[in-house]
Amino acid sequence: MKQQKYLLSKGKVVLSDYREYANFNLCRSKLSRVIRTAVMAWVILIALYLAVVGFVAQSSVLVLAGGVLLLCLGTFFGLLRKQVKTVCIKKQEYLYATHQVQFGNNGLIYSVLFDPEHNSHKLEDTQDDFFYTDFFRVYETGGFFYLYIDKKSTIIVPKRNMMPADSLELRALLSEKLEKKFIRCI
Repeated sequence: MKQQKYLLSKGKVVLSDYREYANFNLCRSKLSRVIRTAVMAWVILIALYLAVVGFVAQSSVLVLAGGVLLLCLGTFFGLLRKQVKTVCIKKQEYLYATHQVQFGNNGLIYSVLFDPEHNSHKLEDTQDDFFYTDFFRVYETGGFFYLYIDKKSTIIVPKRNMMPADSLELRALLSEKLEKKFIRCI
């Protein structure tokens, strides 16, 4: 009988990983990233155009309109950053926990082992099993695998927590097992 080979990811998920995930989750596809960038560029150009034309024409209304557009854009990004920090503060124990994902032929075992020194709520270590068929979608980016259990719940797997060869093997495994549910965003 052939022994099953396991691929292992073991390490911490840190604050910057949550930031990367939040940014990725906003725009999962290349098309939405391009559209978002184009809209931001147009808003900035329009705001600057209004401000310059208003300044040249000595129209305080146009300068004010351009300033308001830039202020709205800045507020949007400020609120987004604050939201990510809030999520990270709520999940602070997870930042000090060791996350382990063991990938097998039919599914994976996800374990979170909490660091007792930073575990203020005395959370219990957890372990969950998932079959590949259970996943809503799985995305691969340059530095991560995002395993969406459903539309809102995700397991973040940083590639730095794996051997480089294992990362390539995992890509092949997920591509084979998940077919159209596996999406590479590189």
